[in-house]
Amino acid sequence: MQALRLRLTLLYAGVLALATGILLALSWWVLDRHLTATLPAGYADAVAGQVAWQFLVAAVGLVMVAAGAGWWFAGPLLDRVEQSVERQRRFVANASHELRTPLTVIRTEIDVTLADERATTEDLRAMGRVVLEAVDRSDALLEGLLTLAAASQAPPGDTPVELAAMARGSVAAIAPAASAAHVRFDLAAETAWVRGEPALIERLLANLLENVVRHAPHGNASVRIRDGATIEVANGGAVIAPDVVARLGQPFQRLDRHSGAQGSGLGLSIARAIAETHGGDFAIDAPPTGGLSVRVTLPGIEPVDAARVSSPAFTRA
Repeated sequence: MQALRLRLTLLYAGVLALATGILLALSWWVLDRHLTATLPAGYADAVAGQVAWQFLVAAVGLVMVAAGAGWWFAGPLLDRVEQSVERQRRFVANASHELRTPLTVIRTEIDVTLADERATTEDLRAMGRVVLEAVDRSDALLEGLLTLAAASQAPPGDTPVELAAMARGSVAAIAPAASAAHVRFDLAAETAWVRGEPALIERLLANLLENVVRHAPHGNASVRIRDGATIEVANGGAVIAPDVVARLGQPFQRLDRHSGAQGSGLGLSIARAIAETHGGDFAIDAPPTGGLSVRVTLPGIEPVDAARVSSPAFTRA
């Protein structure tokens, strides 16, 4: 990285030196012709030589200052590039691992069953169920990766969205799954309008709610929509270490990775990508009393006549 930093600095200084040299040379040539035409020959040559020397000193000083500034500014820029490349490398490695896991399960189940000469029809059916579950997991993972890519790159829409109505629809849509997990959502929603892509904002809400249902069963959770277009979903539970909280918004990060809980760890990262695409802020906090709180603040707009806005279809992500 230091070698790249040096090359960028030399390239910047070289381009600046060439441009400065051409500009000063043209300036000196014009000045020299003017001096020759207006002053005695000997005096004109002396003044031109003195000006040329000053131009040279100024050019060298400018290039040295530019090289120092280029070296200084190239450091933070390359650090950000290196961090971005490292994040991408980790993402690819994690995605490869997550995709390889169900394939390994499928291959193992098939090999073991086919190698058993006494395998019965019931054994084959059991193998089929395991393979089907692994295929479903791969399908869900691929869908999550595609959604994450779309949320990170697609420009936000321009449709007015009323968050309170959408939150009520999302809570109603997830009610059966919440009931099965013994999760009760306490919804308090104030009218708040934002502008964006309704399908993506609906996915954001659904992911926050599904995160609670999947990872914090047998408890209560609060859903708050406040004026100023702030969404806050909080649930109780065990105390979470700060270093763990800092990773939760990243892809493939889960609290209960070794507990056997379903999920690929993409839900919160997709929600973060949607929030940032819409120009909002995404924050995760772990209260000292335990549990998790996720807060999304989107840029609000003035209230819009709801009759002129088509209601979104609430569907679970």
